[in-house]
Amino acid sequence: MNTFDVNNKTDMDHHLTMTHEIRAQDEGLIEGYIAKWGVVDSYNSRFQKGSFSQTIRGRLDKIRVLFNHDTSEPIGRLLDIQEDDIGVFVRAQLVMAVDKAKDTFNLIKGGAIDSFSFGFRTISDKYEDGVQVITEVVLGEISPVIFPASEQSTITSARSIDNELTLAFNKYISTSSIEEVAQSTSFNIDELRSLQSGKIIAEPKRLTQLNDDIVESYKIVRISKLESLCNELRAGITPAEATRINALLQKSLRNEADEVIAYMSDFRNKLTGDK
Repeated sequence: MNTFDVNNKTDMDHHLTMTHEIRAQDEGLIEGYIAKWGVVDSYNSRFQKGSFSQTIRGRLDKIRVLFNHDTSEPIGRLLDIQEDDIGVFVRAQLVMAVDKAKDTFNLIKGGAIDSFSFGFRTISDKYEDGVQVITEVVLGEISPVIFPASEQSTITSARSIDNELTLAFNKYISTSSIEEVAQSTSFNIDELRSLQSGKIIAEPKRLTQLNDDIVESYKIVRISKLESLCNELRAGITPAEATRINALLQKSLRNEADEVIAYMSDFRNKLTGDK
């Protein structure tokens, strides 16, 4: 059976919630560990490293993001899932246009929801000292939940991705000042203050003049904002907006590689309706 019924024990073995810090930002991005190796849960079972490797290989679009394991409450999509030395790490984008997703995100940031859980089906297992060791699973969904299945399920914080850039920038200038950074780099003070407030700027390649932490935090902010913009474009644009986008794209195409120009020109034509 390929369906996942969270209320049917034969279809869904159980839900498990693990401790990890879930980061969040204004566009609804959340991330954390849904499982950690070696932890025995309330069902007297634990996961063996590698038990998720098959289910996450090429199945990113098959794993749902729900609220409280409710199949009638999809609230986002999974962006990334991977096994590492700690456990199973996930990153999901909540659809902020959906009321339940927006409410869930606000509750996470406010600390009212502090648990991250998942639903799965066991494919293979074994027993060691009376503990069920799960060696392969099929993952069906991940969920922020109200009541966790494990006491080790606390979300320790919910932070803004924009604030991550602010924190990285403030750490960088902790031994100097914005004025001194402006004098020693190609950035002006307004650009530096924009970075400090978590905003994107023109010519981000110049960030290499600062440090790696700022570069990485900036990438996350920029990708998130681009994803948000793409979602707005998918919802449709007016002729006036198409004209504005066309002008912006013309400006952004200057001095770019030929293949990028060709790609963006095609994208612009689709937006504006040109042939």
